[in-house]
Amino acid sequence: PDACGLLEPTLPTLVNEFLTNAELGPINLGLSVPPSIGALPELKWFKFFDLLSTYIHHSEALPGVADLPELSALDFARNLDNSYLMGYVSQGYGEMVSLEAKVPSHRNTVRGDETVADTQVRYFSICSNDFYTRRMFDCVYDEEIPTQDNKAIILVGRKATRPSNATFECGVAWLNWGIYEESMLIYRQMTPGAGPAFPEAIRNVPMPSGEHEEQVVGDYYPRSHYWSKEAFERLGCPVDRAKFNAAQTDR
Repeated sequence: PDACGLLEPTLPTLVNEFLTNAELGPINLGLSVPPSIGALPELKWFKFFDLLSTYIHHSEALPGVADLPELSALDFARNLDNSYLMGYVSQGYGEMVSLEAKVPSHRNTVRGDETVADTQVRYFSICSNDFYTRRMFDCVYDEEIPTQDNKAIILVGRKATRPSNATFECGVAWLNWGIYEESMLIYRQMTPGAGPAFPEAIRNVPMPSGEHEEQVVGDYYPRSHYWSKEAFERLGCPVDRAKFNAAQTDR
């Protein structure tokens, strides 16, 4: 306990509480919101290699980004066991966005399974984050995500507009968007150390960032679709996968 106390954050907690609970920006003022520079109508995922490539993808239209090579030496969390995809979403395209993908096999230790090494990943999660501070808003991890035919639907939105069928029981994992109009989504995979062959793993995506992700990750690549609350609720409970898939392809 004494050692844990030394790890307590030193920044005033009131500052972080304010940033976490404040909802700032045009949407809260009832104004329309243009998509952010990094967000696209169809979410594009980028493997995280370094800070430089991350800022280029988010702000490639801004002058001077290419003049920051020192950023390429900075790496927040990627290591031999953890790999990440990141992408940007904007409420300028819709009030919520769904992610749908095949789910890698993983360990269900929270639900009582023994720890074994015969899964494609040890753990995976998808989180919403503030791009500029890297502050995490919300996360869902593998055992919180329901599947049907080994595919999962994650709906990202705000609490005030959460559809009534955005629940585990209806076959949907819910992820809080965060407090701003744009959100940075991060898909993390932790490799098991040993297990079946998994060529679609994020760690197998080669450089440069943004060139090979969809090709390598294949069916495990989360594909997106923007929704209104009313449109998503029309999918029913459990969510009608045929209607959901039709909406995915009707772009």
